Amino acid sequence: MSTATAADLISHAIIRRDTYGVPHITADTDEAAAFAMGFAVAEDHAVEMGKLYLIARGDAARWFGTDYLDGDFAQKRMGNLEGARRALEDTGDGYRRWLHGFVTGVNYFAQLHRAELPEWFPVVTEADLIAFSHEGASSAAVRPPRAVGGEGGGEGEDGSNALAISGARSTTGAPILLANPHLRWTAQYWEAQITVPGQFNFYGSLTVGLPVLRAGFNENIGYAQTNNNVDLVDHYVVPLDPKTPGNYVFKGKSLPFKRQSVRVEVLQPDGQVATEERAFLATDFGPVVSQTATHAIVSRSADTWRFHEGYYDLYFAKDMAGFMTALSRQLIPSSNFTYADGDGNIQYIWNSALPKRPDATVDYLGVVPGDDDRYFFAGVVPLSEVPRFLNPASGYVMNSNNPPWFATVRERLNPVKFPPYMEQGEPGLRPQQALHMLEAHKGKFSPDDIRKLKYTSHLLITERVLPDLLAAGAKVKGPSADLRAGLRILTSWDKATAPKSKGAVLFQAFWGLYERAAKPAFREAWSNDKVIDTPTGLADPAAALTALEQAVALVREKYGAPDVAWGEVNRYRFGDLDLPGHGGPQGFGQYTAQTFDPPADPAAKQNIAGRPGGDAPILGGGDGWVMLVNFTKPVRAQGILAYGQSSNPASPHSRDQIKLFAENKLRPLWFTEAEVKANLEREYRPGENPARKR
Repeated sequence: MSTATAADLISHAIIRRDTYGVPHITADTDEAAAFAMGFAVAEDHAVEMGKLYLIARGDAARWFGTDYLDGDFAQKRMGNLEGARRALEDTGDGYRRWLHGFVTGVNYFAQLHRAELPEWFPVVTEADLIAFSHEGASSAAVRPPRAVGGEGGGEGEDGSNALAISGARSTTGAPILLANPHLRWTAQYWEAQITVPGQFNFYGSLTVGLPVLRAGFNENIGYAQTNNNVDLVDHYVVPLDPKTPGNYVFKGKSLPFKRQSVRVEVLQPDGQVATEERAFLATDFGPVVSQTATHAIVSRSADTWRFHEGYYDLYFAKDMAGFMTALSRQLIPSSNFTYADGDGNIQYIWNSALPKRPDATVDYLGVVPGDDDRYFFAGVVPLSEVPRFLNPASGYVMNSNNPPWFATVRERLNPVKFPPYMEQGEPGLRPQQALHMLEAHKGKFSPDDIRKLKYTSHLLITERVLPDLLAAGAKVKGPSADLRAGLRILTSWDKATAPKSKGAVLFQAFWGLYERAAKPAFREAWSNDKVIDTPTGLADPAAALTALEQAVALVREKYGAPDVAWGEVNRYRFGDLDLPGHGGPQGFGQYTAQTFDPPADPAAKQNIAGRPGGDAPILGGGDGWVMLVNFTKPVRAQGILAYGQSSNPASPHSRDQIKLFAENKLRPLWFTEAEVKANLEREYRPGENPARKR
């Protein structure tokens, strides 16, 4: 265990910020690199980090009120912080030194800026970092069945895109990798380059609170993650003992429930702090998450304490063999990986540490009998047995949170050859949009072709339902003025959510009304025989026409005109910087998935993504961080971080990229020594005057 102090590490690391505020850290050791990285993240996001660590401890309600109460109970009930402390004993020596360096950097920043930080800002420990990595697993373990899971088909608010193009399909002759995650903007992506000469040189991103860069690239390889739907929690129906209240029956024996009393401090509206206590039940194999008069539902989770140690291991991979060796340790329990390298390889892999179930005929997404352990998982499915596409003939692989069978159109894996408790289901409209665009492109892709593809705002759903809607409208005799207006607007609409698109606001209102009225909404459901061409058609054209007529009235009433432009209603706002938005709901087959939050004032006419000013939190979500890498020699990369490198509104780097993002542009990601030197804003050691340029 390392005992290095800030004084020991300061002289071993240099931070060089480029003109977008991105730190390029060079250090003698990886512990010193982590120290500088922890310090640099805290410079940009200290308050956000401290709050996240309190959430992981289960201590957030004490400072932030009742909204955090249920989360605190979940973390304390599952012993998240205590488990993290125990997990430190199993952590590899290298990663433990990394964690120590990182928290030393965060705490050193806090020591220097104590007067500027809120009173609740904690002294961060290595266990806090592991607890934060595990916080989602603790929350999932106490949710009822069917409430546990990932993004699935990618139709929710969060989602991500990734693709890789082979050198044979690239105009440069070298593979191209695109990373484009979609999360709430409160997740705060943050970029850095970390170099320890002789060990690794990695440029990538993290979400604030994490101690390691996840998606990124080095001189020869790069990878991106998209969430997959790995089932890490099983639920068991456990019979209660009718003869002995307070007992359950397991393996023919009557056993008493474990009783747990959990206390949480919570800030009251009057500013006082009260203590709330709740009682919970558990069995020897998991917590009780719900109960009837005759049965208890008990969850059993495949804990993932070493989650982010797996990303640390990937720093050291120099080629595909090293990459696969690191992944094969299965420390990273979930995430699709899309990969490319300078040796000419591309691949998609449904990475997981999927628990191995004993009976493949059982639906483990529901509830299974728990009167004994016959359905208990044991071990994990080896990485060699999960879905993978390596250098397919199509010349591309992609994932947009779709199940693993659809990484290409021309080559597909047969799900029957894999355990059925692997991710199943259909590709949503957003993955289908990606596949359509990749298949439609004839010839080779340039990096700029991929940029344009990434920024497309075309809605695939329009191809599926507008023909039926317009055909039904043409048959109406004597349509109302509102229906005529709606049909006219949607006929002339460009089927996109670009800033000047007139019809997208109306279509969004129309589809919301129609979906509530028509069950099912589509005339033809998704079919495995028409993977990227279904669902399609309108199941109820009459209901659709009624919905369109109603939508015209609603949009006119709210915005003044039914043909209001998308960018007039949906805005990027950072203080006094106010720009038209682009992109929209990913459930519509929108590759540029973007969420604009409704205003707090119901009378306001615009939805916002950004920092509107004052103490208001960052709003919006979806598209926000992009990395586009071409594995030429040397590697060339572009990217964007829509909301900037810093969450401090006083920093110029809290708003210096949004205009580029709004204009569908990318900026260079400076990676070589010459590029960093040519674009240097400041250079300093942690704790030095950051205004000083060395």
